[in-house]
Amino acid sequence: MLLNRWAELAAEPQPLVVASTCYGWFLSAAAVEGRAAQAIPPEIAGIQRFARSLGCHYVLLDCDGEEVEELPTFSW
Repeated sequence: MLLNRWAELAAEPQPLVVASTCYGWFLSAAAVEGRAAQAIPPEIAGIQRFARSLGCHYVLLDCDGEEVEELPTFSW
């Protein structure tokens, strides 16, 4: 999966700062700009926008977490 590949990179070359956890991924909600923004899937960009609208700086995509109606879900 894309987030796994990014999590394996050092922070500098990651288009989006992301860390893998045993339950999912921890990622930055900061807006991604420039060329890196083109690499962000629209679903992830939407999750980031939603998080920022709530004043959040980070998002935890957790396989056991609650679902938010406004956001996409993913089968793991």
